[in-house]
Amino acid sequence: MAAGVGFVLFLWLLVSIWTTEVGLTNERLIYKRGFLYRDTKEIQLRAVEEAALSQGIWGRLFNFGQITVHGTGGEDLALPVLADPIAIRRFLEEAMTQVGRGLGAYSNSAKA
Repeated sequence: MAAGVGFVLFLWLLVSIWTTEVGLTNERLIYKRGFLYRDTKEIQLRAVEEAALSQGIWGRLFNFGQITVHGTGGEDLALPVLADPIAIRRFLEEAMTQVGRGLGAYSNSAKA
C-alpha cells in the first residue's frame, strides 16, 4: 500500500515537472504550468523592478533555488524551484538591461 502511494506521489511530481515551462524572450518572461488545466503568466521585462533569489543551504549546496520577479503595480511572478538560479537571474537581468537600452524586438520600428 505504501509503495503504491509513493509511486503515485512520484508520478504526480514528474508530471508537474514535465508540464512546467519557463521562457525568457527579449520582451517578456513567461511561466506556464499544467496538464489538464493550463495556467500562464507573463510579465513584460520593461515592467520588472526586481528579480529576487531565494536559496537555502541545500539550494546553495546543490545549486537550486527560487526566483520571484517583482513588477510595477504590485505584479509578482513566483517561478518554481529551478536549477542554476544564479545564471537564470543573470540572463534575466541582461535581458532587462537590453530592454532598458531600447534593444527589444519592437524598439526599432517605434523609432522609425
